Amino acid sequence: MACNDKVGSKFSKGNSMIKAVIFDLFGTLTKGFAYPELDIIKEYNLNVDELAVEKFTCGTKFEDVGYNYVGKIIHSIRFKSMGSYLSSIINGLNLEDTKDTREKIVSIFEKDVKKERIAESVPKVLIDLKSRGIKLAIVSNIPYPLYDLPKKHDFKKYFDAVVYSYEEGMLKPNPKMFEFALSRLGVKKDEVIMVGDNFKADIQGAENVGIKGILLDRNNKHPDYRNRITNLTEIKDLL
Repeated sequence: MACNDKVGSKFSKGNSMIKAVIFDLFGTLTKGFAYPELDIIKEYNLNVDELAVEKFTCGTKFEDVGYNYVGKIIHSIRFKSMGSYLSSIINGLNLEDTKDTREKIVSIFEKDVKKERIAESVPKVLIDLKSRGIKLAIVSNIPYPLYDLPKKHDFKKYFDAVVYSYEEGMLKPNPKMFEFALSRLGVKKDEVIMVGDNFKADIQGAENVGIKGILLDRNNKHPDYRNRITNLTEIKDLL
């Protein structure tokens, strides 16, 4: 999808058709500072793009049982399946599987997630939407439970459905990610909008299954793209 496509929109103020809003997480509900794939590429001098790394960091299913990051079987929730998760990343990227590699990748994740910040308008926007009876969902490519910032910052309670890639073992723009959200929300595709900052994963991914995509363009990079907002607070004008 070209970024400068002037796509028409049926959305206007007071659109009673909309019963639910699906949000992307990173770069939409957050400020988008977290990007561990870039750090992994830099650390290991990989000749691949971020999406090739994301396939393993975010697209690996985090199972119920597993190993900790040095390969020892334990039952701590904190390290649940961490060993098999790291194995998928290491093997997928053809890295040397050593204790040092595993500890380094864990360190990259732990430092990276600390950089992320929740967008200031998020609590107000979520509370306002819930007060209107709008159902809410998150559909996000996310590495593993450490990155569950809605839970950490106590606003996961506002969401009726959450679809995380590490729980499903697949990435947006896979249609199933959006179909899971529709099923869990109990709404039809023409009763929901998807708000995200990524054209391919969020906008095109949603529209491929018949969900209207709304681009969050905080830095006003795509002024000609009609189906966009520059601030989350503008969502109210679409409902």
